[in-house]
Amino acid sequence: MKKKRIGLLGGTFDPLHFGHIHLGIEMQEAHQLDSIILCPAAASPLKIEKPPTTSKEERFQMAQLAVADIPGWEVSDWELKRSGASFTIDTVRDMYSDAEKNKEKIEIFLLLGEDILDRFHLWKEVDELVTLAPPLIAVRNANKSNPVQLPLELEEICQKGKTPSRVFEVSSTLVRDRLKRKLYCGHLVPAKILDFIYQHQLYFY
Repeated sequence: MKKKRIGLLGGTFDPLHFGHIHLGIEMQEAHQLDSIILCPAAASPLKIEKPPTTSKEERFQMAQLAVADIPGWEVSDWELKRSGASFTIDTVRDMYSDAEKNKEKIEIFLLLGEDILDRFHLWKEVDELVTLAPPLIAVRNANKSNPVQLPLELEEICQKGKTPSRVFEVSSTLVRDRLKRKLYCGHLVPAKILDFIYQHQLYFY
């Protein structure tokens, strides 16, 4: 049985924007991934002092709206169902455990933007994580003069997964700021999510 190749894309998605989708699509096409799973985090362990602005349910619904029309994409609530901070290693283990129970064969790849690399070595059990889910990293400029310095064992495996990516400069912080200032955001956020934001009056206060 051929193994199903799955790209795992995590984040607080507060809100999810075109940058997330852009990264996922590029990695899916570049590495022939069969599916992309968006996994909204309950709370980032490295951002405990800055919890998400919106609820778990709202962020999960926005993610579902985003993937509805993208072939092979789905949303998981694994991390939202857990209490406390979300750890990717726990999610990856759960995914393999579920696949084994269902007699499925899968390969998981961790999808990352290069902006996360300076904190990647701080992730829980990162050495085992990159073994279970090799990282595929969207790199905007492979010739940067000051690349992030990773521990040697991480650098070797991360280097293998680095993938040239077109620049898409957008962040959830930028989107929230523009919404609060009543500025147009249709170029940054999918229309279905923007409708949801306006309907539920998110991020305006």
